[in-house]
Amino acid sequence: MTTNQLILEAPEGQPTIDFTRELDAPLEAVFQAHRDPELVRQWLGPHGYGMEMHEYDFRSGGRWRYVHTDPHGQEFGFRGCFHTIRDNDLIVQTFEFDGSPDHVSLDLMHFERLEGGRTRLRGHSVFLVVQDRDAMITSGMEGGMREGYERLAALLARATQDVLPAAPTPRRPGLRGREPTRTRTRRKPAAQVRGSNRGSRARQPSSTNARKSPATTTKDGAMPTCVTTRRSMPTTRVLAHTTTPGPRSTGHRAERHRTKPHPAAVPTRKGRATRSTPSTALPSP
Repeated sequence: MTTNQLILEAPEGQPTIDFTRELDAPLEAVFQAHRDPELVRQWLGPHGYGMEMHEYDFRSGGRWRYVHTDPHGQEFGFRGCFHTIRDNDLIVQTFEFDGSPDHVSLDLMHFERLEGGRTRLRGHSVFLVVQDRDAMITSGMEGGMREGYERLAALLARATQDVLPAAPTPRRPGLRGREPTRTRTRRKPAAQVRGSNRGSRARQPSSTNARKSPATTTKDGAMPTCVTTRRSMPTTRVLAHTTTPGPRSTGHRAERHRTKPHPAAVPTRKGRATRSTPSTALPSP
């Protein structure tokens, strides 16, 4: 931290006091420490002094009053009014000590932004007469201001450390020192319908013995193209493993026989159909 000293000037024969103080903190933080009464209570005044804030209306036209208490319990009251408030720029207020009523000073505080996130305070106080200015200096004003700004610097340092963001966690580099990239896998098309002839793959549709599979949808909602398969036309008996339906079904596999069609039935005069049977020729003797 940079060593910043309070520079106080009291020109001889003039009822004024000028001071300069630099702080290693951003301008907004320094101004907030003058705005917030809770923060003001933590730094304004010498070391070991307590403060009781009675009123602190930080606005143009507002009033303020507080009481300092030294380590021995002696109290010192101060009050005044805020004449002008310009955020992060200027504070103009009056100042009056309860022990010296009717001796009022006008105080101006300028806030200047410096490089590197630092701030400079420039103060100017005007008294009614030179005697009032001299009485203020001899009362220990310089020591109280120096210790007060030391407390302010420590307060700002703690606040800055509390609001600093945590250091980011280093990411593990990928191949060739590059960041690992997320790969996307293309979804596979709809599964092809397998043929009924011992799991053979689906073949291209032909003009004969072909049928279309029912339209289905994929997981992403797209309609796949129709896939056709060749139906095998057995000329002999085919065994299809099914479950026999009906209430007496036991769950056992049954064989369903498929044979060649029988010869056409021969119609009769009465309208009934009889099944034709082949004639058997007897051997000649």
